Amino acid sequence: MNRSWLKTLFGGAVAALCVAGCSDSSTQPPETITPTVPTPPTVTTNSVSGITSTTATAGGQVTADGGASVTARGVVWSASPNPTVANDHTTDGTGTGSFVSSITDLLPEETYHVRAYATNSAGTAYGQAISFTTEPAPPPAAVEALFGNDQEGQTGHDLPDLVGLRVTDADGNPVAGVVVAWAPTGGGGSVAAAESTTNSAGVATSRWTLGPDQGEHQLMAAVDSLKATFRATGFPTVPVLVHAGGEHTCAHTFTGEAYCWGYNHVGQIGDGTTTDRLTPVRVQGGHSFTGLSAGVIHTCGRTAGLQLFCWGGNPWGRLGDGTQTNRSLPVFVAGGHSFVQVSSGGGHTCGRTSDGETFCWGRNLRGQLGDGTTTDHWVPVRVTSGITFAQVSAGDFHTCGLTSAGEAYCWGSNADGNLGDGSTETRVTPVPVDGGHRFVQLTSRWRHHCGLTTGGEAYCWGWNTGGQLGDGTDTDRPTPVPVAGGHSFVQLSTGSLHSCGLTAAGQIYCWGRNSYGELGDGTTERRLTPVLVQGGHHFTLVSVGNRHTCGRTAEMHVYCWGQGKYGALGVGATDDALIPVRVQLND
Repeated sequence: MNRSWLKTLFGGAVAALCVAGCSDSSTQPPETITPTVPTPPTVTTNSVSGITSTTATAGGQVTADGGASVTARGVVWSASPNPTVANDHTTDGTGTGSFVSSITDLLPEETYHVRAYATNSAGTAYGQAISFTTEPAPPPAAVEALFGNDQEGQTGHDLPDLVGLRVTDADGNPVAGVVVAWAPTGGGGSVAAAESTTNSAGVATSRWTLGPDQGEHQLMAAVDSLKATFRATGFPTVPVLVHAGGEHTCAHTFTGEAYCWGYNHVGQIGDGTTTDRLTPVRVQGGHSFTGLSAGVIHTCGRTAGLQLFCWGGNPWGRLGDGTQTNRSLPVFVAGGHSFVQVSSGGGHTCGRTSDGETFCWGRNLRGQLGDGTTTDHWVPVRVTSGITFAQVSAGDFHTCGLTSAGEAYCWGSNADGNLGDGSTETRVTPVPVDGGHRFVQLTSRWRHHCGLTTGGEAYCWGWNTGGQLGDGTDTDRPTPVPVAGGHSFVQLSTGSLHSCGLTAAGQIYCWGRNSYGELGDGTTERRLTPVLVQGGHHFTLVSVGNRHTCGRTAEMHVYCWGQGKYGALGVGATDDALIPVRVQLND
């Protein structure tokens, strides 16, 4: 087509139009651009220097980035000739250029192979492999029982912690690659391996199993003529924790076995029956517990895997399994939470999880679950406060929590001043306890609460009809009042109408109702201020039930006193005891 007349008629408009859509043989095709594809970096390995018996210095140089940014570089090393499958590695920044890495945790007189590496989006490249041999270890000059000494454990079982020996040279530096010989020398027993080798920190470890004898056991660790002795004390059944409930008591051992005794009408003993037990019986189910909490008619236990199991009476869903069915064997608490602490109260249970949240479940008539409602929940519900608690303690119709800063909060029934906020108003979410005290422990059982300050002072608040607040009166207190007597305590525990405290000297003082001898002073007289528990025992733990009290001694024996009905004292009878009597657990 001849377009000359169009150009004459319309001028430059046609040229513009043809640029958009006309064919012209003089038009050139567009230039093709080929994108650059990155390749792995180029890297070389530098020589190894600074070689000792346990360390060395290696490095490399990234000479080209391969067209993409170098995102990681370092060295890999191994005792294998192919160090890219490394025993260990270091990362030393990004980009091109030279770098140096420190290699540690090596063994003496061992040949290693090292390569520098660098990584970009195209992959990882390695420099050439360089081999080197570490220096001989300096001769050992001293050995030290580093950890695992003076343990207590159950005869015939592994001790809870490894034993560790440190070996050093004349300058106090660790000596690696030294063989340590382990041999029990007193009390029988065995070790997992008769020999072990020190690591780069100069430490060798072993697992020690106690023999059958009760009392002191010894283990010798030797490096040639250098020797160190480890000691341990063995008990037939060692109670780590003792927890007194309503009218039953439970304990668990170093090896995780749980034992309970006393009232069992709804299965709170956990042995698969509803028969009262006058002496300790093993909780069934095959679980290994690291923590227990006995409530009024139920019990809960936490495993090393942070799973929570409960058993016993289940009205209002206090077992947390989604039902109201009583259970005579442990059942798993629903929800899949990982619990680090549990507290069993009257009709409800609370627990803290590993991610810092607090959950409660069961009866909620007075808002004791802390979820902002008064609705019962058969599975755990979150306490809606936004506060992270370091401890939680469940009472009868109320609950309290303690933050890591020592601030106390309570929620639920407040008819007797149970919440310590200066009022008698029910609270369905946590409110701060008045007084400005900083507590390290909180404890609750029935309708009162006690807290231990950082200075060892005890304060209590709430219901006081039995004198359980220890302030010399039987007047209810809506805010914390100091326990009289000037005692300095390291642990507190509260029951229904009495309370107790443990001193650093191993003495227990109790106060409040004493109708069954639960104060342990040899009488049945009510005490409005603390009195000393008789018997001359050196206690390391105290736990208060509804009408009885229990303690664990430094010799790892358990004693109980007070009401013996249903066998709560664990002595094979139902008689009351006005002073501590030994539970038939370690016999």
